[in-house]
Amino acid sequence: MNYALVSTAIAAAPGEISRKKLRDGTRLLAKMAHKYGIPVTWACTTESARFLAKDITAWKTGYGDEPLLMLDIKPFWEANCGTEGSDDFNNRLNTPASTQAIAAHLVETRQKLPKFVNSEWDKLKRVIPNAAPVVAGAAWKHHLLLHALEKTQFKGLWGYGHADTETDTGCPFGCFYPSAEQHNFSAPATAGIVGLPYLSSVSRKNDCLNLRAALLEGMRSYDVYVENRAWNRWLGYVQHINALEVSELGSEMLERLDAYFSHVARGDTTKLLPLSEMVTDYQKNCRQTEPTCVVVNPVAGAKPPQNGTAVSTGKEVTFFYYDATCYLTFTGGTMEPVDMKNYISHPIPDAPAVPQSIEYHLPKPERFSTRRHRSRLHFTFTIQSTKTMPYGVVLWGDYGGLRLAASNAETVTWIGTHLLFVRIALQPGNNDFEIILTI
Repeated sequence: MNYALVSTAIAAAPGEISRKKLRDGTRLLAKMAHKYGIPVTWACTTESARFLAKDITAWKTGYGDEPLLMLDIKPFWEANCGTEGSDDFNNRLNTPASTQAIAAHLVETRQKLPKFVNSEWDKLKRVIPNAAPVVAGAAWKHHLLLHALEKTQFKGLWGYGHADTETDTGCPFGCFYPSAEQHNFSAPATAGIVGLPYLSSVSRKNDCLNLRAALLEGMRSYDVYVENRAWNRWLGYVQHINALEVSELGSEMLERLDAYFSHVARGDTTKLLPLSEMVTDYQKNCRQTEPTCVVVNPVAGAKPPQNGTAVSTGKEVTFFYYDATCYLTFTGGTMEPVDMKNYISHPIPDAPAVPQSIEYHLPKPERFSTRRHRSRLHFTFTIQSTKTMPYGVVLWGDYGGLRLAASNAETVTWIGTHLLFVRIALQPGNNDFEIILTI
C-alpha cells in the first residue's frame, strides 16, 4: 500500500507572528516524519512558499520532500465571469441569453486558465528551483481546472473531499481519474489527471476531525486501509496534517503523533512516498479508475451478517466500493446499496446530469434464493431496472474455502471473511443472475 503525507503549510493570517507559528509547525512536523523516513509533501501557496523555500529545498535534498502548489481559481473564475456567487454558474436558468453567456465564459476561461496556472507555478519555481510540476491542489474545483493542469504538464489534483458540499460531493473516496466534463465524477475511460483525496477516509465524521481529535481516536483510518489492502490490486493512503495544528500540540499529543509515525513506518507492505510518486505509480499501474473497496467493521471480532441477517449489535458493518462508473455504499444485512453515485448514466432518464450523480430510486433484488446441491452453493435473484446502469449487490458472510464455479455477473470478489461483492450491469427490464460456488 502506498502512503503519502501531505501537510498544509499556509499561514492563517498575514504577519510575522503567523509566519513564525507556521515555520515552527513545519519544522516540528518535518523532524518527526523524517525520523521515520517519511517524506512530506508541503501544500503551499506562492506566498507561503517564499518564506518556507529554504527549508523545503533542504528537505527535498535530504529526505525527498516536495512542494505542492495550491491554486485558488475562484477569484479568477469570478473576475472572468463578471459576477458574484459563481458557485451556481452552471445552474443558471437555461435561457438563450444565459446559455450564450455561459458558453462564451467557458471558452474564455478555457483559454486563460492554463496561463494563470503557469503564472502561479513560475512564482513557486522562482523560490524553489528544483520543484517539478506534478501535483497541484485546490479546494474549489471545476473541470476546466483539470484541462488547464493537463495543458501545463501537471499529473495530479489533490484536495478532493467526498463529503464536501460545495464542489466535490459524489466523488470517489480514493484516487481516481476525473471526468473531463464533471470534475467530481470518475471517468469511464483513461484520463490524464489523477484526482487525489484531501485525506483518505470513508467516514464523513473523520473528514471533519482536527489533528488532536484524530490522535485521541488513534488515527484509526490508516489501520482500516491496511486491513483492506488484501482485496485491492492498488491502494493508496493520503494522510493530511496541517502544520499549524502541529505547532499547537502539547507534549502528550506530540508523543501520540510520534508513535503513529513509528507505527506507519513499521508496516511491512507500506511504501512511504511523496504525493508525486503516488500519482506516477497510479498512472503506471491503473489504466482506468481502479476498482477500490473498503469494508469497515466497528466491532472488533464481530461475526459478519449471514445472507441478509442484520448485525445484532446495532453497529453496522459498512462496505464502500467505487470504480470508473459508480460509487456504491452497503450496510450490513442488505444486499442492495443504501447509496449510489452513477457516473455514466443520468439518475433520471432524459434529464440533465446532477452534480452529485445520486441515484435516488435504486432497484432491489427480488426472488432471491439459496440452495445447495452436493458440493455447490447456488444463489439466484432478479433485478428490474428502468435503464442501463452499473450496479452491485453484496452477499454477506464468510465464503472462505469456496471458489467461483459459474456466474453471469461482471465480477465476484471475496472481501475477506466479510462478504462476496457481486458487480453487475443492468439492462432495462428484468435482469436474472446466478452465482454458483463450489468447494
